[in-house]
Amino acid sequence: MFTVQSSEFINRPVEDVFAFISDKENLPQWASDILSVKLTSDGPKAVGTTFLVVAQAPGQKVETQYTYTTYEKNKTFAGRGVAEPMMVFNDYYQFEPRDQGTHVTLRLEISPRGLLRLLQPVMRLMISKTIRAELAKAKKVLESRA
Repeated sequence: MFTVQSSEFINRPVEDVFAFISDKENLPQWASDILSVKLTSDGPKAVGTTFLVVAQAPGQKVETQYTYTTYEKNKTFAGRGVAEPMMVFNDYYQFEPRDQGTHVTLRLEISPRGLLRLLQPVMRLMISKTIRAELAKAKKVLESRA
């Protein structure tokens, strides 16, 4: 297992930032390689809400079953993703109002499976770079709506 983390200041109210980022169906707008996201459970978004996330990995499409494990509106949410047989991950998002904007922190704990475990050092670098770019893109999308 390895962990990566990144933060970004977004010049938008915490309510707007949380609503956009916590809605997994918005992922294709700001996360690289995400092809689609579908809500697969009923009811309002809360702990236990599930999604099917389809991403493009090198040479293949990967389906991830994602479930919210924590959901506190405008403050934090977390989830667990299972992408068989490749990996399991937990993500943790924190939202803090600051200077009339929002400071967002994303921490990912990734457990590669099988031969991917051998690639952890490379994966850590690649995923760290990717999440920095993705949070920057979320910032750009959200701030362009102002």
